[in-house]
Amino acid sequence: MRNYLITTVSLMAALMLLSCNGRNDGSSAPKFLLLNEFKSNIPEDKHALQYIELQGRKDSKIKNTFLLVIDGDEGSIGHVDYALNLDGVTIGSNGLVIIKNENHYNDSVSPETTVINEPLIRTYDPEVDGEAYEDGLLEHDAITYLLVRTQSEFAIGDDLDVNDDGTLDLPKDASILDSVGSLNGGNGIVYSTVILSQSASDPDAATRFYNNLTPNSIDAWANGDIYEDPSKEDDELPYELLYDTLEASANLPPKAKLSPGNHNFNKAPFILLNEVVTTGNKYIELLSNPSQSLDNMYIALLTDTTGTVSHCIDLNGISAKSAGLTFISDIGFSIDAGSSLTTLSADLSLLSDAATSILLIYSPETVIQKNDDLDKDNNGVLDLPDGAIITDNIGWGATSYSDLIINETFAIQGITRYKDNRICALSSFTYGELNNLLYVADRSRNIPENSRMTPGMINIARETALLIKPDLETERSVLSNPDADDIAFWIHPTDVSKSMIIATQKNAGYSVYDTEGNTLIDALPGDNRYNNVDVMYNFPLNGSLADIVLFTDRNRNRFAIYKIQESEPYIVNITDPENSEELFDAKKVGEDTAYGEGVYKSPVSEKYFAFATQNNTWNAAQFELVANGGKIGWTKVRSITLEADDNDKHAEGIVVDQEYGKVYIAQEEVGIYTFDAEPDAEHTNISLTDADLLIKEGDYCMTEDLEGLTLYYKDNGEGYLFISSQGNNIYGVFNRTDVATKNSFVTSFAIVDNMNGIDGAQHTDSLDVTNICISDLFPHGAFIVQDGTDIESDPTDIGTNFKWISWEKIAESLGETTFTSGYDPRNPLNRR
Repeated sequence: MRNYLITTVSLMAALMLLSCNGRNDGSSAPKFLLLNEFKSNIPEDKHALQYIELQGRKDSKIKNTFLLVIDGDEGSIGHVDYALNLDGVTIGSNGLVIIKNENHYNDSVSPETTVINEPLIRTYDPEVDGEAYEDGLLEHDAITYLLVRTQSEFAIGDDLDVNDDGTLDLPKDASILDSVGSLNGGNGIVYSTVILSQSASDPDAATRFYNNLTPNSIDAWANGDIYEDPSKEDDELPYELLYDTLEASANLPPKAKLSPGNHNFNKAPFILLNEVVTTGNKYIELLSNPSQSLDNMYIALLTDTTGTVSHCIDLNGISAKSAGLTFISDIGFSIDAGSSLTTLSADLSLLSDAATSILLIYSPETVIQKNDDLDKDNNGVLDLPDGAIITDNIGWGATSYSDLIINETFAIQGITRYKDNRICALSSFTYGELNNLLYVADRSRNIPENSRMTPGMINIARETALLIKPDLETERSVLSNPDADDIAFWIHPTDVSKSMIIATQKNAGYSVYDTEGNTLIDALPGDNRYNNVDVMYNFPLNGSLADIVLFTDRNRNRFAIYKIQESEPYIVNITDPENSEELFDAKKVGEDTAYGEGVYKSPVSEKYFAFATQNNTWNAAQFELVANGGKIGWTKVRSITLEADDNDKHAEGIVVDQEYGKVYIAQEEVGIYTFDAEPDAEHTNISLTDADLLIKEGDYCMTEDLEGLTLYYKDNGEGYLFISSQGNNIYGVFNRTDVATKNSFVTSFAIVDNMNGIDGAQHTDSLDVTNICISDLFPHGAFIVQDGTDIESDPTDIGTNFKWISWEKIAESLGETTFTSGYDPRNPLNRR
């Protein structure tokens, strides 16, 4: 058995002790040991900052107990990634034990905490250590943390699920004291009933609520990704302890932060101040999770420095609806509310642009009322009732009771929290004087330009004041573990109402929709992972012309090519088995295989091509599609290397201008390349450099990852290139130009909740647009985006789907007055 450095020192703060079944009266300390907190996925892959924290009876000695971390991924199901014999370890005088790297957290860990310095928690070098520890010692997907009481021994590499049936093969005397785990994007196995989930990705970290010591309980945990603060340098991010509130479990409280070697935060509802108007028609708007109860919440106005509550709004009995917004208007003022908005009125007469503090207080044990003294000793520090916390606050003027104080010379008549910014910080807001509801540019913190208040709606984003609401959303796939990704229009040759939209669902296959968003079919044709999709018209096949749809299959490292037909099953596989070699040299199935793709019919040679990118590399390639009887295969004609960055960053989004023969490829964390789509027989290998970049990541507020690309074709060779900017959930618009001309930036916009049951779009992987009338709902065409965080009324029900927007909404936002275009996707002109 290894030797560990174990330290315990004198008492600093008492641990609130709860029995496994409830609160302890303090007469006798309960005997328990629990998982308390862990941080596994570290920004910038600095694995040495991983840790595991345990909680138990203070100053007690652990007996016959192992800490186990068990893998649940295919190929290593049930294998022990980490085993630590805790027998003989003395729990700290604050009830905590932390297992960590000896060089980290030493300044922040409480001296009362028992420290186990684990040499295996270190930063691994893949070239030296191989792929076994590419995620560090502690993985963050398909993983289970267990505390097991037994007199048996365990070691790293043990297989505790020999049959791979999801049931642990533990010794007969073993009992599980506590457990928690997470899946790999919904895949794999977790050996616990406590399976963590969140709005996006797999948990980087998880924390047990300080006031919940129930073992093996999902209600005891909150989790999320680590906040990658854009104001910090990359080398600072691994040390970040703040949770990212956009990629987290629904029960994560505001201000939630990891606390290695210290006690955790209490459970509290996620409710924030969202927008405030202090003049004219005054209102306060709150932001919360969908369907969030506002019980035990109070809005306290403090208008002087005595700590006395000048006015209090009791929110008990109120619940948010699916948009997560609660609109509180001054008496005598109301707005036209959508079905997703909760509204109420209250006396806001004391709300002004003079000195004011607004405190949003969660107080489950004590009612907050007008005239309450929240600063009893008059020392300028709030004295909240027992169990009460401030979930959010803001102040201006002479106030001293907010930790977010606006200190400006102009009048504070409006305050707006930026869309998708759920961090409690002054930088989360724009504020200043108003002209009606428009911010006055020279007397406001006016970011972005033309910022305005948005009463009863989702707010402006930091990068854009342009907001667009969706008209329609698709149902989620009925197949297991759908992950909607890419989408492509197919326009019927004679009857546009029979057109279809084809979309990938990754491990759940694909979906086909009609022109009003109804699902025609969800299909999983085999053990595939269809990642991207595109449509080609009039492909010469077996003596006739066929419309085809082409997928990249990440599992098979090939294209999957289907013929389109009007009736079910709507698409039929016609991939040529004789001419369908793997697209790239791949070492690991699904990891460094075919990823993104785009198609192109050459107006020069009349040949048909498909471009593809390789996952986890900077490689791409161009393939000629070749018919063989009634089947279609391919032959590689060009290898393409994306060399603008010296790291192996993959690309996904591809679109090809069918008239100009101009390729656009989005390389994540790097930028958008452009180059000529025509292959050159003398140059079968090309390298794209900085000179080939249309934009770099960060230009025009386009932030990593840059993903989806699509083109809108106007008449006379004009139009727009659309780019999805995943890092800030906006969409960049650039002018479409010829091969020799750089595309100029036009604007950007965000897609927001329509306040009538359809949420906005976030983390968009893909998008597509058509200029063709496809139905009465879309008489001038449609713009469709993948929503990576589709939110239902249940805040824990997070999935993916597609949002549809009528083209005229997009066109109007771009200043267009004419919505029609004569572009025919079946017969593009040659504008080369």
